[in-house]
Amino acid sequence: LYALTDLANLYLKLDLIDEAQVYYLELIDEVKYSNSPRKKVDSLNAAYLGLAKISFRRGDIKKFNEYLNKINPLTKKDIEQKADTLANLLFYQEKYDEAILKLQGSLHSDINFIRELAQDKIAIMKFINGDIKSSKLELSRNYPERPLTKGGSVTLAHIYKNEKNYKEAYNLYFSLGINEPEYLVEALKCAMEYD
Repeated sequence: LYALTDLANLYLKLDLIDEAQVYYLELIDEVKYSNSPRKKVDSLNAAYLGLAKISFRRGDIKKFNEYLNKINPLTKKDIEQKADTLANLLFYQEKYDEAILKLQGSLHSDINFIRELAQDKIAIMKFINGDIKSSKLELSRNYPERPLTKGGSVTLAHIYKNEKNYKEAYNLYFSLGINEPEYLVEALKCAMEYD
């Protein structure tokens, strides 16, 4: 079951949602052969979470909610993943305050990645809501390293650029440009301002 889960999650991460859906549905079917109640619940939760994400990407909010409601969270991680997935929907619906509330529990996660991802998402939503000072404070918490997410890095670079702190904006845009060359243009614009 864990191999099926890993395979389905990999396809989803690669944005091959049709393939991921096949494996999530197969996982649901294979669960009935497991003798471990815990493994059954873990596998079903993973499948329903993955299918909810697929439904979200396809814009099928009704199916998204159906799958999300089938999740039976047993661990803090399950609760955090479910809340994060729901927060993504609320963000998409521009319900930023509600999305921030859903992510609050993840700020206390034992898993660094989940905690830092929630911090970046909350900071981005605060920026969108106009709370630039709070957003900047959150996103620059790991300075001089860039924020965990691309969105966090872009948001912080934008804040620095608007503050005319071109050197810091340059550094962030340049680090983003290593993987996405279009950000090198922004880095160059900033470099021309502070030279």
